[in-house]
Amino acid sequence: MPSTTNTSTKTKTKPTKLHGGRAPKLARSKSVAAAAATAAKASTLTSIAPPIIPNASMMTAATTMLPLMMLPPSSESYMKMLEELYASVCGQDQCSSFILGEKRDRVIDIVRNVVTIHFFCEPNKLATLTPKCWANFILYCQQIDNEAKELNLKTRPVAFRLHLGDGWYVSVTGGYNCVDFRRFYVPYGTSHENLRPTRDGISHRLDEWADLLVVIPTIHERHPELAGIYAESQLQLHG
Repeated sequence: MPSTTNTSTKTKTKPTKLHGGRAPKLARSKSVAAAAATAAKASTLTSIAPPIIPNASMMTAATTMLPLMMLPPSSESYMKMLEELYASVCGQDQCSSFILGEKRDRVIDIVRNVVTIHFFCEPNKLATLTPKCWANFILYCQQIDNEAKELNLKTRPVAFRLHLGDGWYVSVTGGYNCVDFRRFYVPYGTSHENLRPTRDGISHRLDEWADLLVVIPTIHERHPELAGIYAESQLQLHG
């Protein structure tokens, strides 16, 4: 009887020790090792991941995600809120915003020296000008303004269009009291004379155009790199 009792005890003890002792320790060791490997991989990915550089499109998209109950665009508080939003993303010295016109529904955003002009209520209606396009615009700004004034003077027909670069044109046309920034394209297989407009662009009423001319010096003051690119383009044109 004692031997039988001892044998049954040993038989019960071995599986208890085998499955209840060694196996969990092995499982725990594998879990710890897997967790450490995952953490090391995540740390490596974090360290080598490139920073996200916001651009004008991202900034414009950000304005569309602001709460619906925000202040109207004519409010100075709105402008402060908008600039704080941009500054929090890309830095205080690299962004600014301006509102144009009597209706206060056109907004100019400058983010990392890219100028975006858009409707406040319809952000998809916009024109995006790279620093080079902006420099070309400033070079011929006086000529554009002369054509815009002629819309009211009506002493001659007006049909003006200037290529700024990257497919963007600025146009002033008789019968339309506005200055239009729009992307054009040439249909496949045709010549440049068959230039066609796209839906990408925005028109400025004459009061908005006048406001744009007023804020240009402030834009160059806040963004000296834009002013520098314009100065270089001016030297190339007249040099």
